[in-house]
Amino acid sequence: MIDEPFLLIESDLVFDPSLLTDMLYPDRIAIAHMKPWLNGSTVTLNQTNQIDAFHSDAVNGSNKKIYKTVNIYSLSLSSWYCVVEILNRYVLAGRVSDYYETVFQQLVAEGRLSFQAVFFDNKLWYEIDTLDDLKSAERIFSSKVSEAFTFSEVENFHFNNQSLSA
Repeated sequence: MIDEPFLLIESDLVFDPSLLTDMLYPDRIAIAHMKPWLNGSTVTLNQTNQIDAFHSDAVNGSNKKIYKTVNIYSLSLSSWYCVVEILNRYVLAGRVSDYYETVFQQLVAEGRLSFQAVFFDNKLWYEIDTLDDLKSAERIFSSKVSEAFTFSEVENFHFNNQSLSA
């Protein structure tokens, strides 16, 4: 049913909408350098900041630097058609529990999908997977309104919070 380029944004993210400016071009992916509290899908880059591989976790089996996917993607219509083709195959094969990144991983490996990296480092964004994440995000973003936190203070807050709760 999708017949135009679009942004895919997971619903567990909070961020300032101005961060989407650089995502308003086709076939982009928001990424950030790994931090101790981040988990989930990661990617590696080639020399031109194109994604060269998706990984299901922080282990990539190479010496390349890994980046966390922020879970914001822009997709051109031609890229979307490639994704739909593989998604349909997965569904027909009964593979309905795989993450969509599995499809991206396959298409990037085959050279049929290309994403340009957009770095979200030093920008306020947060993925909320737990109640503790929600509390941290509420504190960080309410503080942002009063501009009491810089990004490095946010990193320190989160790192110290994780250390205290561990």
